[in-house]
Amino acid sequence: MLFEVELAYNGSMKSKDPFDREALARQIEIQKKHAWNLEEDFSWDAGINFQKPFAPMDQNNIVFPGLSQEQRLAWSQLLGMMINETISEMECSLPRLKKIAWENALDEMPLNPEMYELGEMFFDEETKHADSFSRFRDHFCHQTGIDPKELKRLLPSGLGSHFQSRILKNAESGGRAFWWVVAAVEETSVQVFKAAHLKRKEIDPLYYELHLRHAEEEMRHENYAFLMLSLPGPDSHSLRAKMQRKTDQILAEIVAAPWMLTELMKLFRVRDYEHKHPFFKVIASCLPALENMSKAQLLKNLWQDTPYISWFINSKYRQKHREYLTQQGGLSLTSNATIINYKEVFV
Repeated sequence: MLFEVELAYNGSMKSKDPFDREALARQIEIQKKHAWNLEEDFSWDAGINFQKPFAPMDQNNIVFPGLSQEQRLAWSQLLGMMINETISEMECSLPRLKKIAWENALDEMPLNPEMYELGEMFFDEETKHADSFSRFRDHFCHQTGIDPKELKRLLPSGLGSHFQSRILKNAESGGRAFWWVVAAVEETSVQVFKAAHLKRKEIDPLYYELHLRHAEEEMRHENYAFLMLSLPGPDSHSLRAKMQRKTDQILAEIVAAPWMLTELMKLFRVRDYEHKHPFFKVIASCLPALENMSKAQLLKNLWQDTPYISWFINSKYRQKHREYLTQQGGLSLTSNATIINYKEVFV
């Protein structure tokens, strides 16, 4: 299937060689040419259409079976906000780790100026993406009258988490788990857009526009994480460095998946606010379906079968990610790659 996002990207800058100056210079030109503006390139004035869902719901209602139409609509909107916040939190973590995970790595292995310029553009774009998701959340709260602080308590947060501290320690020791996490978020973000694209006529136009713009730039710079993973490092031939390279992806999985599952449990806090806003009341009414499921079944569903959530935490759904891991001789907790059939899941 041909997506609009692929029309904005000519596929000529997929180099994963950090020493290929010509390809990297071409990528810089393409990213500058197609960069979007947060203020000018969105239909912010049109606002959000709350009669329409945000994240398309899977046909089988795996997490919340038997929802009414009202519940299904509200859950898709909260799920859409949770997806936005998860991506945004990952992107917000980038500047916090920029010095350790990026600047120090390039200083240890001096490279061409294109790698530095692409890196600066990458971090600037990720900050812009996080700002766009925050802007959408602000519109959501403004239009609904929901207290932003109450909504934030239901959404994922990475600041000060065990996930962030473990990734930081790995980077300080010369590891690249950070860049495996980045690669995972990049690829999953495009998958989220592809699901939205299938339902573009049915979902909120502003939500669709947000993920279209986001996916455009993710596809244009998605190779930067792999460029960083390709850097040999000053002690790359040592046994310690070789073992770290093999296991960095495992560490990324071990800390990222529990973080997301823990953050998802914030959903139960909605009962603290169900008397404050009708939206929270509808979401709270969905919880019995979740509570009636055994913990073992719930974890299985979230790990294997739940659109969006499984895509984030289970690397078998990320084909490019796993192909590069195989090339690098890295190890993973999950098995063979799975190709997502979007029409089978959503249509």
